[in-house]
Amino acid sequence: METIKYAIIDDDELLHKELLTLMEENKEFECVAEFFDIMSAAKAVKDLNVKMIFLDMEMKNSFGFELMQFIDKSVKVVVVSSHGEYALEGYNYKIIDFVTKPIRPIRLLNALTAVKESIEIDNARMFKENSKNDQSSYILVSIVNPLKLVNILRSDIHFVRKDENHCYIYTYDKNEYIKYITLKKFIKELSIDEFVFVNKSYIVNIKSAITPDGLTIKLGDELIRISSSDKHRFRQIVTNQL
Repeated sequence: METIKYAIIDDDELLHKELLTLMEENKEFECVAEFFDIMSAAKAVKDLNVKMIFLDMEMKNSFGFELMQFIDKSVKVVVVSSHGEYALEGYNYKIIDFVTKPIRPIRLLNALTAVKESIEIDNARMFKENSKNDQSSYILVSIVNPLKLVNILRSDIHFVRKDENHCYIYTYDKNEYIKYITLKKFIKELSIDEFVFVNKSYIVNIKSAITPDGLTIKLGDELIRISSSDKHRFRQIVTNQL
């Protein structure tokens, strides 16, 4: 499961230790960086693909909200400060939550829940935009663990394996997905011009429809036998690729 990467930006070393200890119980989050001033954090937050930051307000020679002009708006900001008077101003900057020092575990948990909900909303919005912008290039599948819908490029699909009434989809970057549909119906969604049957249990992207002996094809770590009814189609594709 992919974790939510976060960074801590605070000039108080004890606060860093306290937060890291409290966050140990939240396995969905991963600390990838710690900073003690704004300027050190500004560029690194983007380079590290950080999704969330814990941000102090008053640091040496800098003010927490100065960072907002340097980071992407999609980054979720949780302000951690002993100065409650900044709370209202913080929401004007679209922060996710304001947690006062000393940190209470229940308040931290509430903030993390808000962060996850906001990320889910962003993902849903992006998914909808991708579907709207290019229906033909993407296909809707599910991540196996945790189970959730995602859009993937058809061209990224290496091969598909049937398993009873559903299919497992394997991409060229070796990720695995699932779709609750029969293989015959699925190939219609993928396009018969881009994918070909290996046998009744497998279909493969024609970019990878290469058979050294005309009888088998390697898919993942397995050598799969091409059915007699699909050999002619394979020969046509291999010839066209030469």
